[in-house]
Amino acid sequence: MTTPALPMVVRRMGTWMETLDERILEHLADEGWATARTMARCPGFETSESRLAERCHVLAHADLIAPLMDCRRADVWELTGRGVRYLRGEVDAESIRPLPKVRPSGAVRPLQW
Repeated sequence: MTTPALPMVVRRMGTWMETLDERILEHLADEGWATARTMARCPGFETSESRLAERCHVLAHADLIAPLMDCRRADVWELTGRGVRYLRGEVDAESIRPLPKVRPSGAVRPLQW
């Protein structure tokens, strides 16, 4: 007996997103919570802990993930409801603007972005 194919989910990434962001969201969906340090040690993350922490903050500004503890220096992350809906293909990330804005490469003055 063959297993029926699962429906393919089409996610709509925002232009501000990176492939790494998708991996972070998928990891949090699988694990429930994680830190940049624990993700950096997992297979599939070929990047530094500091880069993961940076992208986690961007995803938090977009309300796709949130710190587990309400603390300024929190580094333990979990998915938000919006993050879950994004992974299901129900949220268009292009309509989300993470604040503060990510500075585009080459832009040196705030008025340029």
